[in-house]
Amino acid sequence: MSINHTIHPEYIHLTTFIINLPNSFDNKGKLLYKVRNEVRLIDVDGIKVVVKKFKVPHFANRIAYTYFRKSKARRSYEYSQELIANGFGAAQPIAYTEYFKGGLLADSYYVSLYCEYGRDFNEFRVREIEGRELILKDFALFTARIHDVGIRHLDYGGGNILFEETPEGTHFCLIDVNRLEKGEVDIKKGCENFKLLYMKGNAFRFLITEYANARNFDVEECVALIYPYIHTN
Repeated sequence: MSINHTIHPEYIHLTTFIINLPNSFDNKGKLLYKVRNEVRLIDVDGIKVVVKKFKVPHFANRIAYTYFRKSKARRSYEYSQELIANGFGAAQPIAYTEYFKGGLLADSYYVSLYCEYGRDFNEFRVREIEGRELILKDFALFTARIHDVGIRHLDYGGGNILFEETPEGTHFCLIDVNRLEKGEVDIKKGCENFKLLYMKGNAFRFLITEYANARNFDVEECVALIYPYIHTN
């Protein structure tokens, strides 16, 4: 087995932990998520880190990720860096590691700091807007800014949008960012980017109206574009 890895200079002291992940991951920390991929919260020398282990790709993708495309772990690391460099909240990247068997990608891991924000956008699927208009307005402006610089998070669902309220406004932290699309974000692409959100009552219309105003789009055109994707409980 061979290994390729990148570790953020501030976290070189975690090198042994990171390199040893294939041997220790299954027995470390708290399981947060396990479907195709597996995510664990682990305390390492007093630092809370989140480690995502990506499922071994099928054979064709093992070839693709080895020779033609960046792995999901590497994209997670680099896209997080890019978001932060552009002034957008994302979990601080620590490292990515890629392990190769028979010359092809097998296991891969992405390590980031744990984001302490205690709320995510799934709360809007179970409660009415209830005086939380400012959160939605701040989120609309946050999304408009991302789109203005030509970035779309393609897994822009409630669980991947963490936030906290502060006296200065709402702060956001994006996670699971291995799927970003870069390029001009027009009105159609911008509105479609909200399609994974579930919201109660009039929250969705409020959000889309604020987003349209922030980008100087026609509100009713935005509402019409997003309508086929609206999910409510």
